[in-house]
Amino acid sequence: MPDWAAVRETQFPGIAKHVSYLNTAVSGLMSRAAVAAVAEENEKWAADAATAVYNVSKLDEAREGLARMMGCDVGEVAITGNTTDGLNIACALLDTDAVALEDEFSSGPIAWMQAKHNVHFVTAAEVDALGGDILGALDAKLAATPTAKALLLSSVSYMDGHAVDLERAGAICAARGVDLVVDGSQSLGVEPLDLSKLNVAFLCGASYKWLCAGPGLGILFASASVLARLEPGAAPAAGWFGQAIDGRNYELNPHDDAQRFHYGTPNLTILAALCASLKLIDEEFGGVAGIAARNLELSSYMRGELLANGFSLMGAFGRSVAVTDDVDAAELQSSHITGVAIPFAEPKAVATALESEGIVVTAKDRHGVTGLRVACHIYNNTQDIDAFVGALAEIRDRMTAEAGAEAGAGTVEVETAGGAGQKL
Repeated sequence: MPDWAAVRETQFPGIAKHVSYLNTAVSGLMSRAAVAAVAEENEKWAADAATAVYNVSKLDEAREGLARMMGCDVGEVAITGNTTDGLNIACALLDTDAVALEDEFSSGPIAWMQAKHNVHFVTAAEVDALGGDILGALDAKLAATPTAKALLLSSVSYMDGHAVDLERAGAICAARGVDLVVDGSQSLGVEPLDLSKLNVAFLCGASYKWLCAGPGLGILFASASVLARLEPGAAPAAGWFGQAIDGRNYELNPHDDAQRFHYGTPNLTILAALCASLKLIDEEFGGVAGIAARNLELSSYMRGELLANGFSLMGAFGRSVAVTDDVDAAELQSSHITGVAIPFAEPKAVATALESEGIVVTAKDRHGVTGLRVACHIYNNTQDIDAFVGALAEIRDRMTAEAGAEAGAGTVEVETAGGAGQKL
């Protein structure tokens, strides 16, 4: 088992800047290994840029590492500029209407809208009508909209952390003749994944969240079976870097695998950081399974402390979850993101108050979610969680008291017919 205290101290010393950084769902802290890899790559550019630009061996290294992590063939992996690049590639190739949850992150639906396709949204009311069965509601929408041949779905919700059963989602899509397009931004590198066993057409993710490699790269899984049914070499764009032969010879001969989506020179500095991060995950963190186990340990502790201090946890669409002994129930949340209901004040005001005390989380107030999103990662510890829960309890008590005082100050005393004062 990794020594997580040593990992925190040696690889993530920047966390000491904060009292408690619980915001990896926005951006992950870069490891020292990733920072060093960026510096080394930049030194190559400072000394011999003409040689450095053609040294793309890290591209193959990263793709091979990602293929192992995702349980797929290396030919199904491409490096893009960001998550949204991958979603736009999927949209262009599938060329169809889509179904999505109304709290799906906007990148996917916007890509489909830009392409003049309809996106049919499943509402919270439709999910509630099926007893909270999210995938059942999506299946019903697919059945009602036969023109929609794509399902846009986040593996873990960016709003409240609820996780989706990708195996069941894939089975639904197979039965409906629909392609499953997954936004894996909130799960890639932190939740175990075996795409060889799942019916997923495309999965997209980013380097800067849970992989802790900094911004500038996207990860794209494009199923070989989906690519095989398309026109050979089909891609929404093209460039010299995506050709199976030297593209500088003006010959169009795109790769027959996901490498066709490599249009030009990749971000070599962040590519070096990504390779360093993947090596850490494999060699020092116990793989993604080790990371997931550590995050579950931290999140379980935090959920227990939140419940003990009178807070409620949020499930999908911000629904309150009744929890007794099992705070890690499958219907609750992922191993690393927790939604906390905040009924006593505006979530943004609470997040701002926490930030003033050096505690970083994210406020959410959309689609029925009124609370905080709290994200644990391997560089956190129980002291971070204690600081967060303690500060949140103090803020709740203070804001509740202030609201009560303001309500009391709003009363006036008038004289009744009998002469006695009455508060109104």
